[in-house]
Amino acid sequence: MVGKLTPDDIVTASRVPALMGLSPYTTPNELLKEAIEAAAGNPPERFAQNEAMRFGDLLEPVILDEAAYRLDLDHVNT
Repeated sequence: MVGKLTPDDIVTASRVPALMGLSPYTTPNELLKEAIEAAAGNPPERFAQNEAMRFGDLLEPVILDEAAYRLDLDHVNT
């Protein structure tokens, strides 16, 4: 993946399951701790990109273009 582009000190869509206690990977308290740490200037460590993530980066624009075509959307900027 290109990397997380949203701030670490706010709740974004991908983090809502953790906030609601529905994530098998993190708890609401861990999410809160990460946000407090990020707000204090200590963002969480990231892991290295693997091959599958790299292919996802490369193919994402193609997939978005095809989805826009199938949905009959005009003026989609990918």
